[in-house]
Amino acid sequence: MQTDIEKIKEALSIVDVINKYVSGLNKSGRLWKANCPFHEEKTPSFIVDEAKQRWHCFGACNIGGDVIEFIKQHERCEFIDALKICAEIAGINLTLNENSEKKEYLENFYAINEIAAKFFVNVLQSPAGNEFKTYLEDRHLNLSSITEWQIGCINKSQKSLIEHLSKSNVAIEDMIKAGLAIDRSENAANKDVIDRFRNKLMIPIMNPKGNIIGFGARTIEKDFHPKYLNSPTSPTFDKKSVLFGMDLASQEIRKKDQVIIVEGYFDVIGCYQHGIKNVVASMGTAITGNQLKTLTKLTKNIIFALDGDSAGVSAALKGISVASEELDGETVASIDWQGLVSLQEKFAAQIKIADMPSGEDPDSIVQKSKERFLELINNSQYITDYLIQRNIESQNITDPRLLSEAINQVIPSVAEISDPIVRAHYAQKLTRLAKVEESYISQQIANHRKQKVRVVNNARFVKTKTTSTVNFGPEEQILRLIMLNDLPLSELATVIDSEFFQDSINKEIYNKINAGNKILASLDDLEIPLREKIDTLVSAPIAEYSQEEVLSMIGEINTRIRILRKKEILNKQAQDIADELKEQREQKNNLENGEKLKKEPSALEDSLDGLSQQSKELFQEMRSESNEVVE
Repeated sequence: MQTDIEKIKEALSIVDVINKYVSGLNKSGRLWKANCPFHEEKTPSFIVDEAKQRWHCFGACNIGGDVIEFIKQHERCEFIDALKICAEIAGINLTLNENSEKKEYLENFYAINEIAAKFFVNVLQSPAGNEFKTYLEDRHLNLSSITEWQIGCINKSQKSLIEHLSKSNVAIEDMIKAGLAIDRSENAANKDVIDRFRNKLMIPIMNPKGNIIGFGARTIEKDFHPKYLNSPTSPTFDKKSVLFGMDLASQEIRKKDQVIIVEGYFDVIGCYQHGIKNVVASMGTAITGNQLKTLTKLTKNIIFALDGDSAGVSAALKGISVASEELDGETVASIDWQGLVSLQEKFAAQIKIADMPSGEDPDSIVQKSKERFLELINNSQYITDYLIQRNIESQNITDPRLLSEAINQVIPSVAEISDPIVRAHYAQKLTRLAKVEESYISQQIANHRKQKVRVVNNARFVKTKTTSTVNFGPEEQILRLIMLNDLPLSELATVIDSEFFQDSINKEIYNKINAGNKILASLDDLEIPLREKIDTLVSAPIAEYSQEEVLSMIGEINTRIRILRKKEILNKQAQDIADELKEQREQKNNLENGEKLKKEPSALEDSLDGLSQQSKELFQEMRSESNEVVE
């Protein structure tokens, strides 16, 4: 079936269209000629080939293309807008929606990149590629890997790719937009366009669907910098969002529930060649938030296998920290079986570091021993453990200034841990290894947490407020869910009531909401304690939920907390009886005259058995009312 683009091109005569915009278009043999409309000239260099439905300026512009490209150039608009103009001229109803328009636009550049990739492969297979083939052999890449990853090369010529793409009727402007050519001219009238990549090994970069979106170029010349050159930002390529190897690794990442992130193209290709296929590269040392978001859709288990040089590791660790902060923007309410309610990062992941030996990288290690590389992966450490080991545990620091610097390298990672128990564990470990006062470490962690702020702009609560990260209790979390989501009061009453709230202020807020008060719209009418509490509750971010989801969450929290409160009462009763039992047994042992005790230990033991049975019934109730099993 014909696409809209094909229909439009077929319906239009390129000569008729151009004749409407260009004066003096005259036939010369089988071609049509005119002065170029895109630059000033006295001798006609603008040629229209009616048979091929193409045009080209052989003068200063050196551009050309089809009828759509002409309109794009003449109207100085994007491809989609040019397509719409052509559709109107042709009298064709363009059925493209926004998504399909974007798709059509991108496919043009995918096609250009595909042509370029085939060109690079052909150069590698020619005598001009012999030096590059030797380089690949020295890196132990076999023919199968070279073919599968479509590796090629380009020679030293300044315009070899441009000339090839021009023969395929690719417009110069599109070559530039695709990042394959560079315009060195100072003005549009005198273009000086050359190949972006010259004398490089060329590695295609693909999106998860297998479309070529850009290229990674590697020099093979010694002492030439930079070693690597990526495609610039283009309609298809943004290195901050791209992960090299994702097109081949996605399935394996899901299967293994784990991803290994490396630095370079050859690290990925080398691992893949040895059967380790859950590996991607970050397009640079530092990982970004967008890249992490992409990965966490496939797995929550992320391992960084970085080159064993301190500069690269330091840069990567900084990148991980920045990327993690980017993920903080989306949060969800979470409650565990103990009733602990907090805001959890939606894209939270288990991030580990695999320590590569100094001077080695994943490619060099896996080429020597696949088993050794996998051993390093299996021995990877959580990022906080790694930082502590790297900066403090493995060092023998006696200089207090250096020690302070080392501690400061670790503090941010510890401070950003949301679980207070885990955070306390690492604080104690840091205290022990650094041999400093625990109060100092605790204060440093607290200071860092205070500095980490979020800016929240809630549409329902017009104020914009900067706040520190807050963990809300169950009562507060329920109030947040109610206030920040429009809930029908009739349905709200089925999942929660005022008796749930033990805090007097929280209870009053709920009662006002349940009475039908539009509480966020009438803050000024409330007493100061209520106003301040509400301000705190709504100023921290919360994810968007449907009414059904909110009601379900409130009901779940209500059920769990009610049962846990019962459990607390039972535990208190059990503890009281246990204390009394201990006391009675001690008294019985100490009695010399055999006086009768007020209550025999056996009776107290029966009471404990009764409480134990109540506790079991409580757990059974929890199981029946919740999908979670309490252990």
